[in-house]
Amino acid sequence: QGEHLTPPLLGLIAAAGRESVLAVAPPRVAVIATGDEVLAPGRPMAEGQLYASNLVEICAWLKLGGIPYEALIVGDRLVDIREAVRMRIERTDVFLTSGGAWGSEKDLIFKAVEKLEWQGIYHRVRMGPGKPVGFGLLAGKPFFVLPGGPPSNEMAFLQLALPALRKMAGSRPQPFPTAKARLGKSLTGEKGWTEFIHARLEQGQDGLHVHPSLPASRLVSMARKQAIIRIPEEREELTAGEKITIQLFGTAAAGGYHPCRS
Repeated sequence: QGEHLTPPLLGLIAAAGRESVLAVAPPRVAVIATGDEVLAPGRPMAEGQLYASNLVEICAWLKLGGIPYEALIVGDRLVDIREAVRMRIERTDVFLTSGGAWGSEKDLIFKAVEKLEWQGIYHRVRMGPGKPVGFGLLAGKPFFVLPGGPPSNEMAFLQLALPALRKMAGSRPQPFPTAKARLGKSLTGEKGWTEFIHARLEQGQDGLHVHPSLPASRLVSMARKQAIIRIPEEREELTAGEKITIQLFGTAAAGGYHPCRS
């Protein structure tokens, strides 16, 4: 139970004479990026516009995990956002939206769904980055309102939405392996908040060492991270030299671990 049905495993099942097995289908996901300024990659960019990097990264994670999805970009018009959501309720199991999470006058996601059998569960979480994230049920289906800022969008997706998608697909919720590593530099946080920090790894004589990433670009930091350091809400400081538990990413996740399966 809980295993991904790989070709060899299906062969083993067949060898046992089983014609069929009970399986959990992956959830069907609608990924909706909002904003007049958001542009699909490959198109000419005008002043004030930006490419839909959040949308591309989310869809890449879903594709990696074999989770079917539909992706679209919708401008900042209340009626268009509401219609884009309404049209997909019947054929979608989970909604992920990017942008419009703060709930200000210009953020239209919550206004768009409030007349569509919306039940809000939470809005704004004591985590950084990712604070503006919201979650609710739309016609009984999970609906994640992810922030538009790339670091917040990614962290809210990885720490909250991806575990939920994995659980719905029949896998264990934790998407990434963890390891113990010695912290190379003291880090401070705000008590009562959970903070996540991109990091790089180094193998020392006494084991694995982890160092906070300090690139000039937040997007480069997101792309190059090998691990994530977590400062728990009950701590105000992690001290250099102490051993902490980290999440491993990319090639650092040894053994071919698959973040969207297992």
